[in-house]
Amino acid sequence: HWNHQLYKALEHQYQMGLEALNENLPEINIDLTYKQGRLQFRPPFEEIRAKYYREMKRFIGIPNQFKGVGEAGDE
Repeated sequence: HWNHQLYKALEHQYQMGLEALNENLPEINIDLTYKQGRLQFRPPFEEIRAKYYREMKRFIGIPNQFKGVGEAGDE
């Protein structure tokens, strides 16, 4: 019973977090420069994407860390 109640509360908070994920991720500072006739990102776009996905993956993996409050067979 307690595991189910905990699950419902965590599921609600997780859904709210997913909806606001983009707003709550750490800020990524990017410089946009014009060099050799082209606009360029600094750091490079690939690094920006990797950092963004790494932060998303951290959040998405949070539920894997939760354990129930009872013994394994108490569901």
